[in-house]
Parts: sequence; structure tokens; C-alpha cells
Amino acid sequence: MDVSYVGVKSVYVSCDKDLHCVNHNLCLHIHCLPGYQVHSPADICLCLFSACKHPPTAKMEAIKKKMLMLKLDKENALDRAEQAEADKKAAEDRSKQHEDELLQMQKKLKGTEDELDKYSEALKDAQEKLEVADKKAADVSQNL
Repeated sequence: MDVSYVGVKSVYVSCDKDLHCVNHNLCLHIHCLPGYQVHSPADICLCLFSACKHPPTAKMEAIKKKMLMLKLDKENALDRAEQAEADKKAAEDRSKQHEDELLQMQKKLKGTEDELDKYSEALKDAQEKLEVADKKAADVSQNL
């Protein structure tokens, strides 16, 4: 449907709809493009304001601008929310990776501590044997 109302060539929404502009007693039949969806009631209202035959008043222009700004703000907020979700997922993935690395390092540390205990005990035993051998050597040299 091609229309030439206030600079609008075509008005499309998510499905065929009959809409009524109360302020100007105007009925519109709006057609859809396949795959296009209305994201908010503001989309339909903007279509109504854009397709209205009467010249826009300053108040209507202000409302139209405000609705357009709100729509843009909403789209920006949705984009920021999407980015925040992606950032959150990436941070959770990094956190999981760091937790796995920490667990591996803790296991390695436990193994190293066990080895240290084992070698410390072996060193203690060797020192005791050395002391016994030194005492025996000292006793033998005194007896000679």
C-alpha cells in the first residue's frame, strides 16, 4: 500500500490491521511485510501520526518526536542489555576457567606438599643415621 501522507510512502506493521486515529477521525488499514514485527505500541502510534492526512500540529509533532526518542531509547537500552548479557556470559566463562585452573593448581600444590613431607622425613631419617654413624666412628677412633 503506497500512501503519500506527511512524507510516508508506506506504512507496515506485523499484521494487517485496521486502526483509527481518534484525533482526526481517520481509519487506516495497515499492511505488513513478511517477517516485520511491531516492537511496541509506539510503532503503531508513529504510523498513525505519520499517515494522518491533516497537517501536524506543534503538539502532535512534539508527541511524535517524544515517541521517536522513546523508541530509540528503548532500542539502545535493549542493545545495552544484550551487550551486558554477552559480557556477563563471557565473565562467567572466564570465572569457570579460572576456577578449574585453581583446582588444578591446588591439586598440584597438595602433591608438592606431600612430596615435601616425604623428602623431609627421608632427610630426617638420613640425618639420624648419619649421627649414629658419626658416633660409632667417634667411638671406634677413641678405642683405637
